[in-house]
Amino acid sequence: MSFIIRDKVIQTTAVDSIKDNLMKARTATGGAIDLGTNIHKGDFIEEIFFNDFGNIQRRDPNSSATVEPEQLSNTEDVAVKLYFRGDTFFTNTQVERYGTTAKNVNAMIGKKLGEKVVRWAIEKGLIAAVA
Repeated sequence: MSFIIRDKVIQTTAVDSIKDNLMKARTATGGAIDLGTNIHKGDFIEEIFFNDFGNIQRRDPNSSATVEPEQLSNTEDVAVKLYFRGDTFFTNTQVERYGTTAKNVNAMIGKKLGEKVVRWAIEKGLIAAVA
């Protein structure tokens, strides 16, 4: 997923909210729903890993025969991130009316963003499982 959030309070609270809600989903379902929680930057997730290199063989310690080593090969896995959109703003009048601060409002926005992303992920996961 990709968020471009300029405000550090919203950003931190949203990520914390996503983590907390994923943990709640795992606990509430006894582990039946378990979503990945990796956080990364950029448009893609890149993972490089080595392929299986065959079977090992026992070698006679008294042998002087040459051994041909196998070169490791690797596989690169690239997955596209998900993008979400949710434009939100508030005015200073609203902040004053509710007797709070801009920082508190940003924290509430971040918490709600996290809840919405987790709800979306769980709904899509359940739809895929049923299909």
